[in-house]
Amino acid sequence: YTDFSDVLGAAKNQYFDVIFADLDHQDRSGMALFGMLRHSCPKRNFIGVTFNGNQSDGMTLLSLHASDYLVKPYQLDRLDDALKNLRFPVRSETI
Repeated sequence: YTDFSDVLGAAKNQYFDVIFADLDHQDRSGMALFGMLRHSCPKRNFIGVTFNGNQSDGMTLLSLHASDYLVKPYQLDRLDDALKNLRFPVRSETI
Protein backbone atom coordinates (compact mmCIF):
# COMPACT_ATOMS: atom_id res chain seq x y z
CA TYR A 1 0.00 0.00 0.00
CA THR A 2 1.13 3.54 -0.65
CA ASP A 3 -1.81 5.51 0.75
CA PHE A 4 -2.11 5.70 4.54
CA SER A 5 -5.91 5.50 4.52
CA ASP A 6 -5.66 2.24 2.54
CA VAL A 7 -3.21 0.84 5.09
CA LEU A 8 -5.42 1.83 8.02
CA GLY A 9 -8.50 0.35 6.36
CA ALA A 10 -6.74 -2.89 5.51
CA ALA A 11 -5.29 -3.19 9.04
CA LYS A 12 -8.76 -2.75 10.55
CA ASN A 13 -10.45 -5.23 8.19
CA GLN A 14 -7.74 -7.88 7.84
CA TYR A 15 -5.25 -9.45 10.17
CA PHE A 16 -1.55 -9.01 9.40
CA ASP A 17 1.02 -10.72 11.59
CA VAL A 18 3.60 -8.03 10.79
CA ILE A 19 3.29 -4.56 9.30
CA PHE A 20 6.45 -3.07 7.78
CA ALA A 21 6.48 0.69 7.28
CA ASP A 22 9.03 2.85 5.52
CA LEU A 23 9.87 5.68 7.90
CA ASP A 24 11.19 7.69 4.93
CA HIS A 25 7.91 7.63 2.96
CA GLN A 26 7.76 10.54 0.50
CA ASP A 27 4.31 11.79 1.52
CA ARG A 28 4.01 10.99 5.20
CA SER A 29 6.11 9.57 7.96
CA GLY A 30 6.06 5.88 8.78
CA MET A 31 6.30 7.06 12.37
CA ALA A 32 2.96 8.83 11.97
CA LEU A 33 1.50 5.67 10.43
CA PHE A 34 2.70 3.65 13.40
CA GLY A 35 1.02 6.09 15.77
CA MET A 36 -2.27 5.74 13.90
CA LEU A 37 -2.02 1.94 13.74
CA ARG A 38 -1.09 1.65 17.38
CA HIS A 39 -4.36 3.30 18.36
CA SER A 40 -6.62 1.54 15.87
CA CYS A 41 -4.94 -1.91 15.90
CA PRO A 42 -2.94 -2.16 19.12
CA LYS A 43 -2.01 -5.87 18.94
CA ARG A 44 -0.08 -5.74 15.67
CA ASN A 45 3.63 -6.30 15.15
CA PHE A 46 5.15 -3.23 13.56
CA ILE A 47 8.66 -3.01 12.09
CA GLY A 48 9.95 0.35 10.92
CA VAL A 49 12.39 0.43 8.01
CA THR A 50 14.59 3.38 7.05
CA PHE A 51 17.68 4.44 5.09
CA ASN A 52 18.87 7.07 7.55
CA GLY A 53 19.83 4.91 10.55
CA ASN A 54 18.84 7.68 12.96
CA GLN A 55 19.07 6.10 16.41
CA SER A 56 16.51 8.49 17.86
CA ASP A 57 13.90 7.17 15.37
CA GLY A 58 14.69 3.62 16.44
CA MET A 59 14.48 4.48 20.12
CA THR A 60 11.19 6.32 19.59
CA LEU A 61 9.69 3.33 17.77
CA LEU A 62 10.81 0.91 20.43
CA SER A 63 9.48 3.16 23.20
CA LEU A 64 6.12 3.11 21.38
CA HIS A 65 6.25 -0.71 21.44
CA ALA A 66 7.21 -1.43 17.85
CA SER A 67 8.61 -4.92 17.38
CA ASP A 68 11.80 -3.68 15.75
CA TYR A 69 13.56 -1.15 13.54
CA LEU A 70 15.66 -2.01 10.47
CA VAL A 71 18.16 0.17 8.63
CA LYS A 72 18.45 -0.39 4.86
CA PRO A 73 20.29 -2.15 3.48
CA TYR A 74 19.96 -4.82 6.11
CA GLN A 75 21.24 -8.37 6.14
CA LEU A 76 18.74 -11.22 5.97
CA ASP A 77 19.90 -12.52 9.34
CA ARG A 78 18.92 -9.14 10.85
CA LEU A 79 15.43 -9.46 9.32
CA ASP A 80 15.26 -13.04 10.58
CA ASP A 81 16.13 -11.85 14.11
CA ALA A 82 13.43 -9.19 13.94
CA LEU A 83 10.83 -11.75 12.86
CA LYS A 84 11.88 -14.20 15.59
CA ASN A 85 11.45 -11.54 18.28
CA LEU A 86 8.03 -10.10 17.55
CA ARG A 87 6.06 -8.54 20.41
CA PHE A 88 2.84 -10.40 19.64
CA PRO A 89 2.46 -14.06 18.64
CA VAL A 90 2.01 -14.91 15.00
CA ARG A 91 -1.28 -16.61 14.25
CA SER A 92 -0.73 -20.24 13.43
CA GLU A 93 -3.13 -21.00 10.66
CA THR A 94 -2.61 -22.53 7.27
CA ILE A 95 -3.97 -21.16 4.05
